[in-house]
Amino acid sequence: MKHFKFGKTSCQRLETVEPVLAAVMERALLYSMYDFGISCGVRTLEEQKELLKRGKTTTLNSRHLPNSAGLSEAVDIMVYDEYGKVTWKEKYLRKVAQAVFDAAQELGVHINWGGHWFNFLDMPHFELKKK
Repeated sequence: MKHFKFGKTSCQRLETVEPVLAAVMERALLYSMYDFGISCGVRTLEEQKELLKRGKTTTLNSRHLPNSAGLSEAVDIMVYDEYGKVTWKEKYLRKVAQAVFDAAQELGVHINWGGHWFNFLDMPHFELKKK
């Protein structure tokens, strides 16, 4: 199995995320059969409003918005296929999601995956479960 490493941009985006979730994503990269990057960590309310306007989200109460520590409690990923091209195909996202769940379980971190949602399927999205 290949071992992947996050690039500079993904690392910068992970710096905007709660450390426990960042650790899950870093560990998942070790387990994943596909390379993936972080396409979004924290986002502004203005960015969230634009995504809502474009139908890319259903809420202004996103876990991507900064919490009291200024960090996101959610990440979005992008997956690279075997040819190094970004893909949003379900089969790739599901494989990476399994690696994320394995990493979260190992680290004792409880997460939700947008691929399990019924009202708005968001397979690239992972977030910390609310306490």
